[in-house]
Amino acid sequence: NEVAQNYFTARYEKIKGHNPAPSNESKELIEEIDQYLTQEVMNARTAEVVRLKALVEGHLNQNPQKAIEILKMCLAIPSLTPKGLNILKNDLAEMYTTAGDPWEAAIIYAQLERELKNSTEGDQAKLAYARLMYELGEYQWALMHLNLLRGAVDKLTANDAQELWFFITTGLDYDSSGLLLDYFGTASLLRKQHKYSEALKTLDSVVMASPLGWGADYAFLEKARIYKEIRQFTEADSLY
Repeated sequence: NEVAQNYFTARYEKIKGHNPAPSNESKELIEEIDQYLTQEVMNARTAEVVRLKALVEGHLNQNPQKAIEILKMCLAIPSLTPKGLNILKNDLAEMYTTAGDPWEAAIIYAQLERELKNSTEGDQAKLAYARLMYELGEYQWALMHLNLLRGAVDKLTANDAQELWFFITTGLDYDSSGLLLDYFGTASLLRKQHKYSEALKTLDSVVMASPLGWGADYAFLEKARIYKEIRQFTEADSLY
């Protein structure tokens, strides 16, 4: 099982390195996983392979609804470890966001935050929740969580929380209406949903609304990151 898991993980990561992923390669990977699963009993040891199938569907085939179905089935497997359950729930929240149902994702993150209280994993769930609240325009709710996380034991989580907290507070200081932040949050959500052209257009709105003020440089930076993600390196390089 471990050998199969490592093999499928390596295949997934290799294909994921291309954006968009070659449809024939992701299709072949799904077929290989299905063939493997027909020969194995569905249990905690094969759960990671089932999870990988969901990730292929959600990230490579851009079919998050199918990924949600698979992850729900995977969560019903008996004898999963607490760590395994938490990973699957995080994946499920991510897929709900990608599928255009971020409020369902918010419920899962809130549950994880409560279940994993006073732990690194709980802080990571809180950060994901706060980031989602920011993307949905719930700035005060996001800031409340981020303020707590700025003192997190895990330095990476604390730094990410500090960065987002500073970004939101600076944005609100510059524009108390939150209009520019709305553009940034919407673009971030669209990027998660693989709606890259819409995300880029939304960031252009920041530049048009405030060409010389706060936000324009951030908008160019976010656009560069999107171009890099979709492997349009020339455009990314010019923006950087």
